[in-house]
Amino acid sequence: DWRVFQAQDLAFVVVGTTFGIAFERIFRIFFQAFPWARLSATKAWLVRRLPRGVPRVPAILAGLMTLSFCVYMSFYTVLQHLRLGTMSWDMAIFDNLMWNLIRGEWFKASPVLGPEGSHIQYHATFIAYVFAPFYAIYQHTETLLVLQATLAGLGGIPLYLVARRRLGSGWAALPFVYAYLVHGPLHGPIFYDFHFITTAPF
Repeated sequence: DWRVFQAQDLAFVVVGTTFGIAFERIFRIFFQAFPWARLSATKAWLVRRLPRGVPRVPAILAGLMTLSFCVYMSFYTVLQHLRLGTMSWDMAIFDNLMWNLIRGEWFKASPVLGPEGSHIQYHATFIAYVFAPFYAIYQHTETLLVLQATLAGLGGIPLYLVARRRLGSGWAALPFVYAYLVHGPLHGPIFYDFHFITTAPF
C-alpha cells in the first residue's frame, strides 16, 4: 500500500535504510557460503565436453530474447497509442519538444509552457539530442514510443554481459536477462506514454 509512508518521510528513510543494510548483509553471507569451487569444476567439466560453438548459444539466446522484447513491446505500445490509450500530457509535451528541437527551437514545449517557455526549467533532458536524429527520420509520436520500448529492452544486453563476467558463465547469466525482460515494473512505464527516464536502463 503506497499510502503507508505518505507524509512519513523519516519513517520511510529509516525502514528503507534498515532493509537495505540487512539485505546487503544477507547477500554477503550467501555469496561467502556459496560453493564457487564446485561450480567452477562443474563448468570446466561441461566446457570440455561441449562441441565447438555451443558456448555462443547463451549469447545468441540473450540476443533473441532482447530482440523479441523490443519488437513485441514496440508493436503493442504503438497499437495502444493508435487506440487512443495515451494521454495528451507528457506524450504531447515530449512529441512537441522533439518536433521543435529538430527545427532549432531548443526545449520549447508549447503545450505546457506556451510559445516562449523552456522545458529545461523543469527537466534537463539533454538525451533529447541523442533521440533527435531518429525522430527527424520519422517525425511522429510512434518514433518516440518505439525508441522507448527498444532502449528499455536493450538493457538486457549489458545486463547479460555483466552477469556473464561476474558469474563466469553465459548460461548462468541468461536467467538474469529473462527476469529483467519479464519484470512488470519495466513494462508499465513503456505503456505509460513516453518519458526519457524509461530508457535509462540501457
